[in-house]
Amino acid sequence: MKIIALLPVKNESWILPTYLSSMKKIADEIIAIDDGSTDNSKQILCDAGAFVYENKEKLKSGWPEYSIRQNLLKLGREHGGTHFICLDADEVLSANFLKNGKDIIKKLRPGQKISMQWIYLWKNHLQYLDDKRSLFKDNFKDFIFFDKPGMQHEYNFMHVGRTPGENKQENIIKINNNQGVCLHFTSVNWKNLMLKQAWVRCSDLIEKQESYAKINNRYYNPAEKKQFHLSDTPAEWLEGIDLPKNVEKLPLDWHLPALLKFFDLYGIEFFEPLEIWDIKELENEFIKRTGRKPKSSKLHIYLQPIIKIKRKINKIFSI
Repeated sequence: MKIIALLPVKNESWILPTYLSSMKKIADEIIAIDDGSTDNSKQILCDAGAFVYENKEKLKSGWPEYSIRQNLLKLGREHGGTHFICLDADEVLSANFLKNGKDIIKKLRPGQKISMQWIYLWKNHLQYLDDKRSLFKDNFKDFIFFDKPGMQHEYNFMHVGRTPGENKQENIIKINNNQGVCLHFTSVNWKNLMLKQAWVRCSDLIEKQESYAKINNRYYNPAEKKQFHLSDTPAEWLEGIDLPKNVEKLPLDWHLPALLKFFDLYGIEFFEPLEIWDIKELENEFIKRTGRKPKSSKLHIYLQPIIKIKRKINKIFSI
């Protein structure tokens, strides 16, 4: 058994020490594909002994997630991996999983996957989103798998499945929170998360030419608008993990200049119906370029009751 962590990365120096403090305790190797980082992400990974490759494919919008994940899988196989862990840089396997994780992974059969709860830490590492109104309540995701010939990722423009191959009842091993969870730190870096969400919405509009309502619905997050219930993060999830510090002082990431470039190329009013203008930097940019405040479409809010029913039905029939 050889466990390899497969990591797509771009400008994640703020969280890589946290990722590495967890992953190095369970993975035999870490293989990363860097998508043009301008910070010291690559150096941090190399210093930690990771194998770092450069992404050579570029898109007019979004990021080439499908090809990156496929290439990571190819590289992992070339490095002799049998079992793979597919986390992003802002995700961490909890400390309680690290204690017995190898034994759990060892019991997998070829093609089987480990699914664990995806915990959204909320604006700091001490609390997480734990509200039945949230899409992230009791949200399980497959992050680890035992490789099997023929397993490949299914194509999608961004939002590619973490593990390759189909997810079926017979090949998903769902573990409970006492055995381990995946801690998601993305919401800890709140301002950059909001810019990232805006960038993703704009990328989808450019690439897919979908309706504004459909895109706004896809990324609609009522937790941005309401006070949701939070629970304290159990100490046994964080023990021994190098937690990020001074996150509130982090500079704005690459998403802001990327958004400004979109505005230059397509005109800022092209994006006006998207729900992105509550970000002050973007609203100010719109006012500077047009002389007025933006008016985003609110149609997706009126469609939310239908969307919620659809999501509940999907959740019932999902694994």
